Amino acid sequence: MTDTPAATGPGPAPAERPSLPDAVERYDRMLGEMRAVIAASAPGSSWAEAKAAGTAAGDESLAGAGALIGRSALWVLDAPLPADPGARSDVVAAVGRVGEEYGFTAVSFFVDLPGEAQAVGYDAFGAEYRLSSIERASVRYTTGSHPVG
Repeated sequence: MTDTPAATGPGPAPAERPSLPDAVERYDRMLGEMRAVIAASAPGSSWAEAKAAGTAAGDESLAGAGALIGRSALWVLDAPLPADPGARSDVVAAVGRVGEEYGFTAVSFFVDLPGEAQAVGYDAFGAEYRLSSIERASVRYTTGSHPVG
């Protein structure tokens, strides 16, 4: 796993990057807001954690010795995004606005088909969030490389 230089460039120098715990705390707040936006599109739905959060070795040239990349839990809603393309786009745009408030690029679809949607946003540290929906909506983030603490 590496940062996403094609999307964001190499990003800030190690001294300018927040520690992984600080980055995860911020991204977790963002993810919570995104989950609330998505769930509002499917009243009565609920979230479940499908995969646990974790870490992987990061790029030490970007974040210093012992750099790590964090991965949030994979959250799955027991409902898909709206089937109507306009309503689905509205939900994805609202999720994107949350991401932008946290310094991410505008959200972009990389799959937008009847019954299936996948969208992504990136930040300057190489983080990305992904929103997917086929039978159920899901969302997670992966940080870029960050100092351990």
